[in-house]
Parts: sequence; C-alpha cells; structure tokens
Amino acid sequence: AWGHDPELFGVRVGLPGAGRLYPAGSLLLCRPYSGGGEDLVAGCRVIVQQPLGAGMEVTVRELIAGRSKSGRMVAYPDGLRWPAGPSAILLGVVIASWQPELAPHTP
Repeated sequence: AWGHDPELFGVRVGLPGAGRLYPAGSLLLCRPYSGGGEDLVAGCRVIVQQPLGAGMEVTVRELIAGRSKSGRMVAYPDGLRWPAGPSAILLGVVIASWQPELAPHTP
C-alpha cells in the first residue's frame, strides 16, 4: 500500500529519453532528496538538474559507489563525480517506475 505522500512527485521521460535507464514515455515516481546522503546507495537512481548551455538539463542517473581519499563512501552518477558541477542539483530519488511495452515487431 503506497498511501498518500504529498512530497512524492512524478517525472515523465521524454525524448531523447534517459539513455539506457528508461525509454521515452516512462513514468518515474520520486521522493525529494533530503540532502543528507544517507539515502544514496549504490544502484539507486536519481533525478539531477544542471545547466546545459543556455538552458537546464534534467536527467536520470544511476549511482555507483566509490571511496574518497578520506575513506568516506561517496556517490558518483554514471561514473561522473557528484556533484557534476557547482550548479548541479540532486532533485530526487526514483522509488518506482512504469515503462511502456515495446511495440510488437512485424516482419
């Protein structure tokens, strides 16, 4: 039972899509990122907003784990050090998704 949580938000994946993670048309249920880092674990997927040229890019990244020089566990989205830059914002953590069925292929 999901219940009602007013802080949850949805994201619809558009073109060009989220790369290998979700096809265009997918719906993602997300919870806002708390900022503490405690809810980031290897394999979780996050919504990231960062400047791209004159606009903004909102994308989905899958986190992998690594260790900083001090030995603390740190998160890297798709192999890029997090945050990607001083203006990058981690908006939320994906908790569920719905992906459209692929169209049947007819020969």
